[in-house]
Amino acid sequence: MSGPRTSLVLILVIAAFACSEEAVDPASVDSSGVTTTVVSTTTAAPTTTIASTTTTAGREGIEGLDFDYLDPVTFPTIELVDPGLDPREVRAWMPEVGMAVAMTTTLTSMSEQSGGGAEPVNADFTATIGATVEIVAETDEGYVARTTFESTTVSASDPLSQQALEQAYAILSGVEVHQLTRSDGAIIAQAGVDALGQGDVLGNGLGGIAVPLPTEPIGVGAVWTADQVIGVEGIQILQRVTTRIIDIQGDLLTIEIEATSAFDPDSDIERLGPFTLQGSSTGTAVWDLSIGMPVSAFSESVQDVESTDPVAPFAVRTITTIEITSEIVR
Repeated sequence: MSGPRTSLVLILVIAAFACSEEAVDPASVDSSGVTTTVVSTTTAAPTTTIASTTTTAGREGIEGLDFDYLDPVTFPTIELVDPGLDPREVRAWMPEVGMAVAMTTTLTSMSEQSGGGAEPVNADFTATIGATVEIVAETDEGYVARTTFESTTVSASDPLSQQALEQAYAILSGVEVHQLTRSDGAIIAQAGVDALGQGDVLGNGLGGIAVPLPTEPIGVGAVWTADQVIGVEGIQILQRVTTRIIDIQGDLLTIEIEATSAFDPDSDIERLGPFTLQGSSTGTAVWDLSIGMPVSAFSESVQDVESTDPVAPFAVRTITTIEITSEIVR
């Protein structure tokens, strides 16, 4: 969502990419960093909107930054399934310029690969990522947030994984990334992501991880879905995220989340070979609209990648948990 919420997106995408380094190529489409959502019942006629209709025409940057505007095609389609109970109102992220938040993300991943008559191979690691996010500008289109990444601590189950993960995360320290986010949570532009070394992953995956709020009035019990095709290293993932508000206290929204993901049937998946992907995740979070990010969040996801190739069959299951805490520092 708006402001520092954008840094959560960056961290989760980076975390998801790092997870994929230990798996076979199709497993590199890991969507475990994605926010999750809740199972729901329909009590009102659905309302469908597109999270962003932003175009790049006539733009040369914001606040002196060379922003790259995301392709509107990559944004999720939001469907309000249930507006919830009265009182209802339009909810928006509204961090103030000058506010800074320290955010810590702890990611734990456990994976098992089996097949081919060999003994199962297990791998696990934990990474703790620190970042400071400051709201540096407000424009007609939204807020500009600057995320400064700090050092990351990593522990892995074997020395080779430890070394590879330390190298993957080492690029984060000191990197600054700017993002422009609308008040409904749609991330529409970014600058500096190339310094992370995975600009393509970030550019195509950002909108799917930070699911925007509906633009219609909502209350406790509101449910909405977000459908999106996410490109990860040339592989298209079809993702559905369902979100439900279970409590509202002023600017604090407590949500439950559930998500599913699979290869997009409309993409060229034949080139991957006889692979299948099924992912699911659940979680809870407390969003603070006044700071633009979760005060706390926890999610657990399971991803299964399987090859049915009779010559080299295998299966990989990855279980990932993500815990997020944040604190206002200025």
